Amino acid sequence: MILTGAIIFSIFPTFVYAQYYYQNGYPYYYSQPIIRTINATNITSSSATLNGSVTGYNISNTYNFSMWFEYGRNANFGYSTFRNSFNSGYPNYSSNIASLDANTVYYFRAVAQGPQGIIYGNTTSFITSFPTITNINTENNNLSNPSVTTNPATSISNRSVKLNSFIINSINNPFTTWFEWGTTPALGNISPMTALGALPSAKHINTITELAPGTTYYFRAVAQNPFSRINGATFSFTTSNAISQINAVEKTEENTTEINTSKENKVNTNILESAESAFGANLIGAGSFLPVNIFGWLLLTILILALVLLAEYLYHDLFGKKSKQKHS
Repeated sequence: MILTGAIIFSIFPTFVYAQYYYQNGYPYYYSQPIIRTINATNITSSSATLNGSVTGYNISNTYNFSMWFEYGRNANFGYSTFRNSFNSGYPNYSSNIASLDANTVYYFRAVAQGPQGIIYGNTTSFITSFPTITNINTENNNLSNPSVTTNPATSISNRSVKLNSFIINSINNPFTTWFEWGTTPALGNISPMTALGALPSAKHINTITELAPGTTYYFRAVAQNPFSRINGATFSFTTSNAISQINAVEKTEENTTEINTSKENKVNTNILESAESAFGANLIGAGSFLPVNIFGWLLLTILILALVLLAEYLYHDLFGKKSKQKHS
């Protein structure tokens, strides 16, 4: 009996799995389609495109079925897209969804219904992106709102550089900050991330080494919290062509385990300096002694005048007392 069944299966596999239904009074055979959920595309902070496909052997190639997606914040879904009906073939199917929350994981699966019933595809997921704010104003930031200011690079040598930024933090939802950098405006590399914590504002300095001599690099400061990401302006710098003796020595000693370990730690060195007064820091300029705008120069002028008046007062007070002592 088993042998007979195996022979029948090998000769007539279609009739073992195929079923039929009537359309316009004529029987049509079909096998159960395979529903696949394909990765989401066009993902933003509030929308995405869901994708699926139907494959399988279809003798008639003309039976009706419909297809849609179920999606939600967990595997129980809770939402579904509109159903689209197809009269023939095995199509790929996509549907756009909107009104999503930023930085949130969503689960979804493709679903199809035909004469054989409802068929579910595999469940997959995607995560929406952060809403991005581009902040390129280096002088007139609203100090009551979070902001990111990319400052010019300093200490530029043939193999290393210091990247600088000034961050005004969000106290209720603190930011994490870093630099993105690379040899093209597309950047491509990131420095270690540094949490601002409870600091209302801070100067961020990151030292990058092992750069190529005589090469132009691009960089920008970035800050991000669970609700938003702010990009600073993109600046550039060019390393010098000279090769110093120190760099030559470092290169020859790279082969030892000790040098490799320390080298790993010094490729990116972070310094986060608290700015006691965000207003004063923005006027004087993060990482700079001289003011960056007219208000800063005015503040510096007032400070110098105050020091001159104080010195003059002390001078007259001191020598006035000596003169009185002589006359007495």
